[in-house]
Amino acid sequence: MELEKFRVTNYRNIWDSGWIFVNKLTAFVGPNESGKSNLFEALYCLNPMIEGTTYDLEEDWPVDQWEKKHEGKGKTVCEAEFVLDRSEIMELYDRARPKEEAEKADGSAAAEASTGLVVPPEEIRINVSRAYGKERVIRLVGAGDSDLEKGRAEKWVAGKLPKLVYIRDYEMSGDSIEIDGLQNRLKNEAQNNRHKLSNEDRTLLIVLDLSGIEFDDFVQKGGSPEGRTLRSFDKRLASGYLTQQFQNLWSQKDVKFDIEIDGTTLNIFAEDSGIGMPVRLHRRSTGFRWYVSFAWKFTHASGGEFKNCILLLEEPGIHLHYTGQKDLLRVFERLADANTILYTTHLASMVDPANPEHVRIVESHDHHVSITHGVVSSQKAPMAVIERCLGLTGDLGGMLGHRQVFIVEGGSDALILYKLSGLMSAAGKVGLPDRVYLWPAGKASNTPMYAAFAIGQKWDAGVLLDSDAAGNAAREKLRISD
Repeated sequence: MELEKFRVTNYRNIWDSGWIFVNKLTAFVGPNESGKSNLFEALYCLNPMIEGTTYDLEEDWPVDQWEKKHEGKGKTVCEAEFVLDRSEIMELYDRARPKEEAEKADGSAAAEASTGLVVPPEEIRINVSRAYGKERVIRLVGAGDSDLEKGRAEKWVAGKLPKLVYIRDYEMSGDSIEIDGLQNRLKNEAQNNRHKLSNEDRTLLIVLDLSGIEFDDFVQKGGSPEGRTLRSFDKRLASGYLTQQFQNLWSQKDVKFDIEIDGTTLNIFAEDSGIGMPVRLHRRSTGFRWYVSFAWKFTHASGGEFKNCILLLEEPGIHLHYTGQKDLLRVFERLADANTILYTTHLASMVDPANPEHVRIVESHDHHVSITHGVVSSQKAPMAVIERCLGLTGDLGGMLGHRQVFIVEGGSDALILYKLSGLMSAAGKVGLPDRVYLWPAGKASNTPMYAAFAIGQKWDAGVLLDSDAAGNAAREKLRISD
């Protein structure tokens, strides 16, 4: 089941975002306070990893429509559409046919047609929505009203919906936690609603969940010598599992985690391979702690399988160095085979120039959100990210506006063309005129984004590609986007 698009209305600075179409990997680029986080928080409530997440009319209703707040209950905040593949459509019909029809069905379209059964349609979309003060609503679009038993169909869909995992820029200090204090906060302050706990507390509970450790039992074991001995096995199991799962997502170095408990105080240690000395997690870099939080929450939501999730990531990589950011993008590309990843960024290095179709620009007009599908914006802040991604500086931006742009694959192509032009001019023949600017894209796969940017700026532009596999693939992408 794959997310195709979503829409947010009546939420903070968002009157109506319009339908936002997404890819398996989509980057949301925009200035601070433009509304990127609001989009993600509204979407998250449709199927949150941490149960108990809701919309709060008192906090979330748009402030410039405050006089209409009394009309807000029941108003839709977010809706999303998911697409089922063929195997999912067949499974849905197999599980949710009316009882009398299910007894006659054997799964083949020909047999179903011969017995008068409804043949499953080629396409079904799942519309999921949620409003202020209401529970989630699931609708099937494309299936006939009498084709399926509604209750069983909705139950099947609810079980297949991808879990939403929302990870902000910085969520985990890695500092010590008093277990009995966390138990009190969970029972008394949060009333067993994990969503009301701090990110730090929720992350620790996730650590225990990952290892199959029941929290109250874990606390109780600390009350006797025998229990503490058994608990030591629990924490060793947890440490090994967390290490294994983290290595699936982190490639920069080998790291081993160790959960230690002294009385009621729990610490998490991280030890780099070859050093032999563990360090408390809170002393590791902010970027590393972000990655730890990301890895463990994703592991928890996906049951350790790293699939069928929608990851909502705010500013991933902002605390990583350039190489780490590129590694993270490669991890995203790998994970996007079985998940949908939406992330916000201010970093040019976190925008892939090979895939301009992955970019959504978030703008603020009259203090309200609007979304642009593409790489050209009327506002400076998002364009600064795009221009930097393309290697443009401020002076080049102005200069290019008055010249013809010839996009080439790499710097060597530009050097060869400039050299040939010089030789032609020296021989009294026609070389490249001064108005033509050769713009290296770095590699063939980057040229579509450069071309999309040039077209958006209404520049007079052309693209030169080699006739190899990479050049042909880029040419095909340019033809599709054209």
